[in-house]
Amino acid sequence: MKEQSQSLESQLQMARPRRHEVKRVPLTPEEKEMLGKIMDKAVAAEKAGKLQEALNLYTDYKNELLKIKEKKEKEQWDFDMLHEWVRDEIGITDEDDAAWHWTAHAFDLSDPPEIKAEGENLTIQNSNITQLPPHLIVNGDLNLKGCGLLKKLPANLFVLGDIIVDRENKELIQAAKLAKSENRIFLEVKYAE
Repeated sequence: MKEQSQSLESQLQMARPRRHEVKRVPLTPEEKEMLGKIMDKAVAAEKAGKLQEALNLYTDYKNELLKIKEKKEKEQWDFDMLHEWVRDEIGITDEDDAAWHWTAHAFDLSDPPEIKAEGENLTIQNSNITQLPPHLIVNGDLNLKGCGLLKKLPANLFVLGDIIVDRENKELIQAAKLAKSENRIFLEVKYAE
C-alpha cells in the first residue's frame, strides 16, 4: 500500500503542469477560467489526500491545454485567406489587383504561422474589420482608429509598440488592456485623437 502511495505521488509530481508549459500557449480569458477551475479542483483533491482524483484532474488539465494549443496552431492563415480579409474587411478593392498587392507588400508570411506586418507600424483606419489575423506581429504601433466593429483581439497578437484605439470602442479598449497585461502589447494602449 505504501509503495502504491509513493508511486501515485511520483505520478502526481510528473502530472502537475509546469509554469513554462502554460506560458507557451496564449489563452483567452474563457480558456484561463476553464483551466483554472480544473486546477483548483486538482489542488483541492490533492490537499484532501484524494491522490488518484488529483492525478486524473491534472491529466485533464494537460489534455485541455494540449487541445487549446493544437487548435491555436490550426488557426493560421495563408496568403489567400489574408488577401480575402484585406479585400472584404479592410475594403481594398481588387481593381488592378490592389488588394493582392497590398497584401503582398504589407505582410510577411515567410515564418508560418506568424504574420508579420512589413515596416514598423500597421495602420488600419476607418475600416469594417471584425477581426485581425491570428499570429499577427507588429514591430511598431498598431493603429485601429475608426475600426468600430472590431471588438476583440486574437490571443496570439503581439504589438511591440503602442496600440491606438477609439475611446468609444469600450470592448476593444478592454481587449487591448488585457493584451497589455499579458505583455502582448509592449508599450501603451492609446486613444485616437
